Formats: sequence, C-alpha cells, structure tokens
Amino acid sequence: MIQALFNSLVETKGIMNRSIIMLFVSFSLFASQKVSAQATSLSVLDTRNDPSTPASYSKALTANLKLFSAIGLQYSGVGYLTTIGLRGWSDNTGGKAHELAFSDDSKIYFRSGNTPS
Repeated sequence: MIQALFNSLVETKGIMNRSIIMLFVSFSLFASQKVSAQATSLSVLDTRNDPSTPASYSKALTANLKLFSAIGLQYSGVGYLTTIGLRGWSDNTGGKAHELAFSDDSKIYFRSGNTPS
C-alpha cells in the first residue's frame, strides 16, 4: 500500500520530489516502531536529602540513596536506605507509584500512592 502510494506520487510530482517523499515515508515507518532498550545495571543516584513522592516517578524505574528522614522514616542516628521507585505512567491514570526501601539491617519498607491533584 505504501509502495503504491509512493509510486503514484512519484509519477505525478516528478523525480525531484522522489527524495523528499522517500524521506517522509522512511521517517513515518521509523516513527511508528516502538523503541526500547536493554541495560545490565541500574545506577543509584545520590538524592539522600530529597524527599520522594509519587510525582517523583513518571514512567520510569529509578534507584536512589536516601536518608531515613528524607522518606519519613524514624531512625536513631544517621541511617541510609537504597530505594527503588517506579510508576507505569506519568500520572494517576496509569495507577499508583511504588517505592521499595532497603535498609542495612535487612528490613524492606514499601509504600505506594497517587500524586495529589
């Protein structure tokens, strides 16, 4: 179908426009393909003092170093957590954001929520 459309446009518009039409068709086919990537690791960002909320995660999976106090947990002394947060969409229509936090004393904390409107 695309080839037939291309041929009819070339016949009516001439050779000069052939390159432009071919570029357009190529770009259209490329743009319609889904793009994905594969990784072998996930880097941990140092956001220790920054609180995280459901709005922190938008169609992404992220890992962060956090202080207990930055995510609202009590700890005596200076305690760090490694968090992994994700959300399947950019807003509440795709569901809640989720966050796991791993402590040095082998505890795992979980929370999820929607972004306030």
